[in-house]
Amino acid sequence: MAVQSLEPLWPAMLRLAFDPDPASARAVSAAMRNFLAEQGVPEKELFSYELCIAEASNNAIEYAEGLSRALRPIAEVHLTQVQIELRVIDHTTGFILPERIAPPSPLTDRGRGLFLIQSVMDEVRYLRGIRENILVMRKIRRTGRANAAIREQASIDSPSLKKWQRKLEQSKAQAAKLTERAQVSLETFPHLQP
Repeated sequence: MAVQSLEPLWPAMLRLAFDPDPASARAVSAAMRNFLAEQGVPEKELFSYELCIAEASNNAIEYAEGLSRALRPIAEVHLTQVQIELRVIDHTTGFILPERIAPPSPLTDRGRGLFLIQSVMDEVRYLRGIRENILVMRKIRRTGRANAAIREQASIDSPSLKKWQRKLEQSKAQAAKLTERAQVSLETFPHLQP
């Protein structure tokens, strides 16, 4: 049996804990941007990712209460050929993320962060926990290399008709051998017959 090549699920990853203050939130979003740039993410996409991390990080700081205000939030980026996933782990009481957030009023200075994140990312999920919550933000990569990786994965995951026919023939041959062995055993040991 041939062994398929092994590929890391997340070929590139960065995880940073940061102090719960605005200066650290800015520093972590800049560090994430630099990391993505080093991984070859196009310049035109970097601002969007930096903005999402900055907004999520600021929310993680702003909405922490009591003793949780002293806990350090965590920002992560997971990068594959196919997608970029950003995560911010907070220590707030959490909230329920609506499927779609309405555009904020232009008359207010607050409430734009989650709307911007949903506008930029392909998928946004908020996982509430007991001691921490995770905002997960995913974006499918639109680069040619990513599209080729998607097509390659699809061809690996969806076997051809010929492959299934071969597997069926192998199963039939194996069943015939087992039947033959059972018949020989019954002839050799007639007392085992029902």
